[in-house]
Amino acid sequence: NKRKHSDYLSEQLLTQAKVNEDLRYKDQKTQDSLKGYKGDLANAQSKQKALQDQLQAANSKVAHLTKQLRDMRGSAHKDFQDVQQALNKVKNIATSKAAYKDKYQQEYNAHIVTQENIKDLQVQLQRAQALALKPARRARAGLSPPDSSNSNDDIPPPAVSRRRQRSTQPPVGAQSDNDDYDHRRHPRPKKPEPESFSSNSTTSADYLKWKLAIADWFTYYPYEFASEAMKLSYIRQKTKDQAFGCLQHGYLEPGAEFVHSDEVWSILDSVY
Repeated sequence: NKRKHSDYLSEQLLTQAKVNEDLRYKDQKTQDSLKGYKGDLANAQSKQKALQDQLQAANSKVAHLTKQLRDMRGSAHKDFQDVQQALNKVKNIATSKAAYKDKYQQEYNAHIVTQENIKDLQVQLQRAQALALKPARRARAGLSPPDSSNSNDDIPPPAVSRRRQRSTQPPVGAQSDNDDYDHRRHPRPKKPEPESFSSNSTTSADYLKWKLAIADWFTYYPYEFASEAMKLSYIRQKTKDQAFGCLQHGYLEPGAEFVHSDEVWSILDSVY
């Protein structure tokens, strides 16, 4: 019985030893596996940190590029606005230039018409002066005026109507061979003289009314204002304050003096 019991214990011991050996093997294998896992974990953690660093760098780069893009868009928008403003300015200059060119052409055409009218008036003036001087020449020569039935150019006799007599009288400003023309011998009806133009709080209608009054005054006294110098002098007398300020360079600046009254009207027309 003891032997059997001893054999049984021996078998149990061998079995337990085998079990222990298996357990040690498994433990060693488990430790070896854990070492591999630990190495993989450290490697994974290292890779994770590297990836996190790369991600942070990428985020910083994205933020930098976003800022550059935003700045570039803002600069491009400003450049576009500058270009648009420059284009608008060029268009406005072109429009103003075209308007000025058209205005200049109109003024030039009006100037040509005025020159033609002046030539016609000068011819009429010469004819009127010649007609007015014929009675004086005949009077000095001791000749009586011819009968109106024989001549259409001479002054009619006193029996003719006063209307025809007025048509043959010498014009205002014309001179005889001996003395100056006397206004008292042929008085004109009184005409109100144009008022001065200052342009203070004025309107375009006020300016046109004043301009027409000046033109009518020149027409009413054509021979007193036959020269441009007299017209320019009279316009200067009738312009005050702001209106004269627009013209003073043509009156006061040496070398830039006005030569023709159309220059004055061109400036005033453009202002008012």
